Amino acid sequence: MFLVLGTYQSQTLGPSLLLGGLIKIIVTKLAGGKGYQKVKPVMFGLIAGDLLGGLVPMVVGAIYYFWTGGQTPIGFRVLPF
Repeated sequence: MFLVLGTYQSQTLGPSLLLGGLIKIIVTKLAGGKGYQKVKPVMFGLIAGDLLGGLVPMVVGAIYYFWTGGQTPIGFRVLPF
């Protein structure tokens, strides 16, 4: 754990993982197993939406690259910083 603690990936993704774990603990404590099963599709939808939000600009950039004959598209960052 100490080997990756200061890396860019752990600093960027760490808060999201902690927030997801905190949400799971709160839902499980307040609503139990049934509530957890009801909230699970919402969480999967949030993850899928985030992945789609990163995938769409990549596909558009690839289409732009091939359409313009190799001209590099404008840069886009999916992760913060």
